[in-house]
Amino acid sequence: MATLDKIRKANFAESESEVDKGVWAVAAPIVVSNRVLAAVSVAAPTFHMDEEARASIRIKVSQAALEIADAIASSAIDLV
Repeated sequence: MATLDKIRKANFAESESEVDKGVWAVAAPIVVSNRVLAAVSVAAPTFHMDEEARASIRIKVSQAALEIADAIASSAIDLV
């Protein structure tokens, strides 16, 4: 449960070689009306991902998820 709380606070989750050896990934939820509808994710080989690149991608993935959530929330489509 501590891991889920950490993910909720950060608004993203990361993995490194958890599923595929040598792959780093980050994902952020698309949340509308307090419901997770989907997620945005990026995966890349770990040897390409220094901490500066990871930090940049974390921010971009989180921003993309928020922008998509805002677009869904303001649309006439009822997905929730």
